[in-house]
Amino acid sequence: MTSLGPTLGSIELGILFSSVLYGIVIVQIYTYYQASFKKDGNFLKFIVAILGLLETLHSIILWKYLYSKTVSNFGITKSLNEITLELSFLFPVSYMITCIVQIFFAHQVYVVSSSLSYIAAFIPASLFRLGLGIAVGAVIHNGTLSEKLQKFAWLAALLLSIGAIIDITNTVALGRCLEKEQEILARSVYCMDRLVIWTVGK
Repeated sequence: MTSLGPTLGSIELGILFSSVLYGIVIVQIYTYYQASFKKDGNFLKFIVAILGLLETLHSIILWKYLYSKTVSNFGITKSLNEITLELSFLFPVSYMITCIVQIFFAHQVYVVSSSLSYIAAFIPASLFRLGLGIAVGAVIHNGTLSEKLQKFAWLAALLLSIGAIIDITNTVALGRCLEKEQEILARSVYCMDRLVIWTVGK
């Protein structure tokens, strides 16, 4: 009998872990709207709501996919290699979430650094990756996973590479900007301390 560990086991563990993260996201969203974030603009609150709805849709698709593999097709091992409608929808929804988050962080880098060239480069890159993700959902609407992975391995590698570059660059850029802000703040505190000492000394 074929071992289900590398296939069905991986699917179940992955969806279980995703569901735990979804629960954390829902708690964070609830806390966000209940806490003192009154000064946040309506657009930012709208983004949080949209991300919550997309995450909910993403989780529903995952649960339906798991149900189809473990209940509707129980005992049919070859179904694990078949592409379902849920899997086709999963890619566009996932990349929509990623795109919104990446653009948000790119905008934060712009707010801190005032670098138009940064968002001019990375927002189109995020949108391009979203377009590729939608394309993936369109081209894998039927067939088998092994067949599509073999045929579109280059596309999967391109998606992962672009995503990694954007995420790492956003992280490094935000870190550098915050480090500069910290240096400026430290100099300001030092000057204030010197002024206080000078005033008290007088």
